[in-house]
Order: sequence, then C-alpha cells, then structure tokens
Amino acid sequence: MTQRRRRAAPSSHYGRAGSSYGRRPAGKHSAAARRRRRRKRILKALAAWAVCILVMAGVAAGTVRLVRTVTTGKRTSLRQEGLEKMVQGDYSGAIASFDAALEKAGEKAVEFNTDVLCYRAEAEQRLKDYQAAAYTYRLLMDMDPDQAASYGYLEAVCLGASGEGEQAYEAYQKARQNDQGEERAPGWLEGLLAAGGACVSSGAYERAMALYEEALGEGAENGQIYNQMGLCQMAAEDYEGARDSFDKGYELASSQTGSQAGRVPEEEED
Repeated sequence: MTQRRRRAAPSSHYGRAGSSYGRRPAGKHSAAARRRRRRKRILKALAAWAVCILVMAGVAAGTVRLVRTVTTGKRTSLRQEGLEKMVQGDYSGAIASFDAALEKAGEKAVEFNTDVLCYRAEAEQRLKDYQAAAYTYRLLMDMDPDQAASYGYLEAVCLGASGEGEQAYEAYQKARQNDQGEERAPGWLEGLLAAGGACVSSGAYERAMALYEEALGEGAENGQIYNQMGLCQMAAEDYEGARDSFDKGYELASSQTGSQAGRVPEEEED
C-alpha cells in the first residue's frame, strides 16, 4: 500500500501543477464535475508514469543483456588467450589469463569455471608449481563432485611431485574412497604410483607395498609397480622377492616400450 501511494504522489503533484480549477467560481463548475476532471488528470498522470517505468525497465533490461554479452565475450576471449599462451610455453602468462577469465565469469558460471580451472591446473603443473596445482584440484573437487575421485588422484600426483609424501598418500586415500564405481576413475593409477613413490622416498615401505598390491589386485600391469615393489622388498631384506619383481618390471617395461615404438600415430580429428 505504501508503494502505491508513492507512485500516486507525482500524479497528484502533476494534477495540481497546471490546475487553477479550484480557484474558479463555484457556479461555473459543480463539485462532481471537478472531481471527474481531477480523476481524469490523475489517471493520465498514472498512465504517463507507467510508461516511464516500462521505458526505464526496457532500458535496464537491454543494459543487462548488453553487459552479459560483453562479459561472456570477454571471459571467453581471456580463456582463449590463456590457451594460446600455453601453446607458446608461456605458462605464467596463461595462468594470469585464466585467473582474469575466472574473475570476469563470477562464481555462478560453474561449468565455465570448471573448464578454465582444469587448464589452469595443467599450466601450474607444467610450470612445476605443484602446490598451486594441488590447490586448484581441490577447488575442482568442490565444484565438480561427480569427478571428485579423478581430481583427488591428480592432487595426489601433484603432492607426490612436490615431495609431500604424507599428504600425497592421504589425498590418494580420500580419492579412493570417492571412487566407488565398477571401474577406477581416470587418474587412479597415476595417483597410486605418485602416492606409492612418495611413501618409498619417505621410507614408508609397508604402506607403499600395500598400494602396489592393491594395483596388482585391480589388474594393473605396469613395470614401475614391480620396480617399486622390488625396492620395498629389498628394504624388508626379501632379496629373492625383490629379484623377481625387478625381472617382472624389466620385462613389462621392455614390452611396453616396444609396443609404443611400433605404434603408428593416429591422426587427430578436427
């Protein structure tokens, strides 16, 4: 009710501004006629006020559409700029462009921000800023819960590369808990190897061995697994087991190298 009275105020003022009817002799105009004319002026004023509101609303809507269009174009341009810098090897510049794109997009552009953060994490890894990349992957876990396991494995890779053995192991274990599908999420083996390698480097051989046995139980065939197992077995003075592991690791590494050397590169689709 208050809002309606405020909107009527200009009309009453408008009605009074050009009217000297109230000062005319009463004989020429009856009270009823004056009320009708006054009501008509009020209605005209309200109509004019409504038109002004519609015009202003239209201008505002057009401005919002324009701002959104410009903002969307700017953020996309900044993303493309970052990708071009990555191709050129300017990873610091790429990260700056990606950060600017994120700032332009705002927090509500979840899909766009997820895409840009993935590229930023890659640029940070290429720059060997592994702590920053690990942080970016943690952001991605919150933004894209459906892919939390994969981002967690990649976080473990980054933490392992930065020498944070305990944190790498914890990141892997957390990702593994989120990975409840029939098949392991992308990045699983890389995360396991990173966590296991970090454990070996810190002397946590039993923990590392448990990871490698998990990998074998999942059907993974990788020479690095057996080589790392050999190191763990040597630490436990199981020299015969270590020799078998090294032999198996060498055999797998040789076969994998040979198969990759004989592979014909596939053409990329446009």
